[in-house]
Amino acid sequence: MNLSYAPHKHQENLISEWQDCYITAEKNVGMIATLDLSRIAYNEPKQFFWTYESLGKLLSLTEREKPYTNVYLSLNAFCEVNGQMKRSANNLAQIRNVGIDLDCYKLGISPDQCKEELFKLIAHSKLPNPNLVINSGNGVQLIYSIQGGAAPTNEIKWLTMYITRELTGQLIDLGADYQTCTLERVFRLPYTLNKKEGYPTKLVTAEIWNRRE
Repeated sequence: MNLSYAPHKHQENLISEWQDCYITAEKNVGMIATLDLSRIAYNEPKQFFWTYESLGKLLSLTEREKPYTNVYLSLNAFCEVNGQMKRSANNLAQIRNVGIDLDCYKLGISPDQCKEELFKLIAHSKLPNPNLVINSGNGVQLIYSIQGGAAPTNEIKWLTMYITRELTGQLIDLGADYQTCTLERVFRLPYTLNKKEGYPTKLVTAEIWNRRE
């Protein structure tokens, strides 16, 4: 997805791995955040920030024989403001993705059924093809990667939110929710476990549907 108002002069970027949506040599302004909620019941959430140089360590979280539980990854990157590093709209450093969270299970729709409906919408040109589809365990999360990342100017932030709300409005029947439309949003980290009371524990996986940013 190209958010530039002018014709993009850079070479087209292709996504080869799921992490290319979040962090690459071009998407290297600021840091993305992981949020570990596995011990939230003990009031011990853990948040860490990652640069392109620490990508290997980030990926090691997804490659364990015994996966981590309930870990989330930010859609966008953040920076220190007034000496404080936060995952907040005021700390945005680079906008990297538009994300749509589909809690289809709340409507009695399975993730597979949800993806079938998405295929139909895409085939009929009613929905742009996302770059990445995350099987979050009980729902589905769509990632539209922004080519090379975008500076968080007021215009770009407005445009990103406008696109997010428009896509959300198209997918209400599949469990999209306007309340999740924020720039500091976190989605499930692929290849970690989704553990939720009342539901089977499931591995979060990622599928590349569209390799063009």
